[in-house]
Amino acid sequence: MSQDTQAPCCGNFETCTKPCTPRGAYLQESGRPLHPDEVRFVAVGPIYYMSVLGYESLAGVLKRAYDQAATGKGAERHAQGEPFDQQVMQDMARRFGVGALLGQAFKKSEESQRLPKERAVAELLGAINYLAGAVIALERQSEN
Repeated sequence: MSQDTQAPCCGNFETCTKPCTPRGAYLQESGRPLHPDEVRFVAVGPIYYMSVLGYESLAGVLKRAYDQAATGKGAERHAQGEPFDQQVMQDMARRFGVGALLGQAFKKSEESQRLPKERAVAELLGAINYLAGAVIALERQSEN
């Protein structure tokens, strides 16, 4: 491979430090060393980093909730190809108010108390996603 040609991106956003990945771009931009447990989120537009030491456990839970919505149960049942901020839950918030999403989060939280650990965790991650949807709806209301 010539010096003018760069190897294609490996796509390993979790550990790769090449400039084509969020972690690598951050390293190049900041010059700051990374803690091994830091979690990276990539969003359309800016890159969001969760990199405050001591908050790795929170970042991990939020990443799992994100994964559930983007590629897991949430994507399978609710997305229908729509972006998160345009899914049915946003229509529900417009019609019935943000409280409808808070009610869904409450329902999932309540149901988690009667389930085995793995299913309870999945319900709680879903509740986090409904709360995120409520934040989006609330902020959208204040823009209008």
